[in-house]
Amino acid sequence: MNTNIDDLPNDSSQDEIWYCTQNSKEVLVEVKSVNNWQEVIEKDSWQCVQELVSVPDNMPQFSCENDGDQINLITLTWLKGVQAKTQMKSWIDAFQKQDMICTTDETNPFWQ
Repeated sequence: MNTNIDDLPNDSSQDEIWYCTQNSKEVLVEVKSVNNWQEVIEKDSWQCVQELVSVPDNMPQFSCENDGDQINLITLTWLKGVQAKTQMKSWIDAFQKQDMICTTDETNPFWQ
């Protein structure tokens, strides 16, 4: 069941949650103080809307952060579709070029 983001309290200290799709591919993006993330994710016809969606356990994900003047954090979870590893590695590379430090869950067989 999806929850309408407009029904949630407006608290700027909380993460923003975005649901992004491209054809039959789906990802969930959780963002805190990362302003340019859409330039990276929405390339190649990805479309994102602020929306909460259910995330099954053990889905492939990565996080990137930058600890400049404020904590900047983005976590991306792959929900559905092919070529997940290729696409996610491309995004990781793009965020690392912006001086972010990215990590993956090495205990998840997806990343091994």
